Amino acid sequence: MTNPPKRAGTAYERKVADHAQARGLPWERAPLRGQRDQLDIQGSAPAGFLVGCKGITRGVDMRSRLAAAMDQARAAVANYLRNDQAPGFRADVVGVQILQRSGAPIGQHYAVMTYDDLLSLVQRLTELEGQQGK
Repeated sequence: MTNPPKRAGTAYERKVADHAQARGLPWERAPLRGQRDQLDIQGSAPAGFLVGCKGITRGVDMRSRLAAAMDQARAAVANYLRNDQAPGFRADVVGVQILQRSGAPIGQHYAVMTYDDLLSLVQRLTELEGQQGK
């Protein structure tokens, strides 16, 4: 791989996956899927998430970067939902983008999702806690 930005992106994806593994999650870098993209991390869908990774790009303002990242997450969720026969399929999957935060430890980078997705997660957690009597 001779393309420096691609190398940097791959390294960032690896850091995100390694950090999740250190926390006990079975996440790995995902293979490239072209038009069937489901973001950058595999193993997160059974938990209800598709996870992408976005490093810092010089010369691109954060607003443009964030809008593009969230468009990509929305498209990835649509791709995922088309494959409803996949093992561990969840119709309530949420797209999340991990955005690099320069100089911060990987666990302090930003996880970004839509507000509706956040509300969906809050509802899931509330229902689960209600079932467990909390």
